[in-house]
Amino acid sequence: MGLTLPPGTDLFEIPYQQAPSGVKSDFEKPSDLLTLFRVIIPIMIFVTTVFLVLRIRARFGREERWKIDDWFTVATWMSATSLGLLNVVCVQKLGRSTWDISLGFLLSAWPQRVLVCMGFLVIFSMLLGKLCLLTLYYRIFGHIDSVRRQLYLTGALCFPLLAVCIIQPVLASPPHGKPWGTPNPHNTEGSIVAMGTGVVNILVDLLILYIPIPPIVKLNLSRKKRAGVLAIFLTGSIAIIADVVVMYYRVRLFQQLDSLRDGMIVGLCSFIEACISIVCSSMPCAAKIWKVDIVSSSFYLSLRSRLGLTDDSYTGSAEGPQSQEQPREPPKKKKRGLYSIGTFPTTNISTTRLSKADGFIELDSIGERISERRSSQSSFPDHREHRTAYNRESSGTSERPPLTVNDPSNYLSS
Repeated sequence: MGLTLPPGTDLFEIPYQQAPSGVKSDFEKPSDLLTLFRVIIPIMIFVTTVFLVLRIRARFGREERWKIDDWFTVATWMSATSLGLLNVVCVQKLGRSTWDISLGFLLSAWPQRVLVCMGFLVIFSMLLGKLCLLTLYYRIFGHIDSVRRQLYLTGALCFPLLAVCIIQPVLASPPHGKPWGTPNPHNTEGSIVAMGTGVVNILVDLLILYIPIPPIVKLNLSRKKRAGVLAIFLTGSIAIIADVVVMYYRVRLFQQLDSLRDGMIVGLCSFIEACISIVCSSMPCAAKIWKVDIVSSSFYLSLRSRLGLTDDSYTGSAEGPQSQEQPREPPKKKKRGLYSIGTFPTTNISTTRLSKADGFIELDSIGERISERRSSQSSFPDHREHRTAYNRESSGTSERPPLTVNDPSNYLSS
């Protein structure tokens, strides 16, 4: 700070930074970020835990192979959860304005150790979140050459973040050989590194948001299904909003306006960004579990019934979604008439023409219908005229041939 203090000065009575005009320092004032952190962080941890459990259930429950994007998702969840818990613990003491914090407290070992850990977890969580999305896209769209090149380019841009994971904690740590609590003279360089990290972070997130859009638009799906798939991947646009907020507070950190409070907000936004990466990468597995296991469960169907949400596509049975349409009754068998096909035995001739009331039906040797020809006669007066018409048609002559055993007219005799 460049201040010369007389001997015997109590550092716990001196604010770390001079308060603005009209503002009085208050070392006992609670942080105004405490309620925000205690609400958002537990909710995000719960949501990411649910999606991670669904992802694990989809892999192990169906004996699918554990893939690299699953490992990155688990690592992101562990890092993001650690960052969120650290933020909740530290927001009460470090989430205040610098003029409400004493110089003696900030020169102790505990705040410096916490800030070093937080600086590492912020960058590491963002890096893992980007890697779990990139590996997911590679598994889904890696067979497309243009998408694969875009993924390689985006992955190369993530390497500066890996370097920052090492540089940032080193610049926040005490100089070599000095005890914890000793300020590092390279704080200005650390602010410049943070600014560059924010720019790279926004660029990488924009590329991650763009990569899945062209192949999804070209899918042979209906407009409604295509919009649903796009909505899943465009959820990452929330991370862009978090990046813009983080960049704003990184600029404030560079200007040293209110470094501790601004640093806690950067940690919160980075935590939210990492959680969004976990949710987006786990949505395909969660959708599969929802459709296959949850929707068809008896508990879900019973809950829908109790809430009055049962529609025509669900029933109260535990066997899953069923249609309310009743099965059709089989058609009743009609009584066979005198001239029905079943009343005639199979003849030795290749085809047989049987007379009906209004025409002729041509059958093959096993009784299958070949054709039907309409007759000019509308009806026959009696069985005798019917037998005469049949004999004329089968013989081709006006004279009646002698009866045979297989002649159908034997069975029509009165």
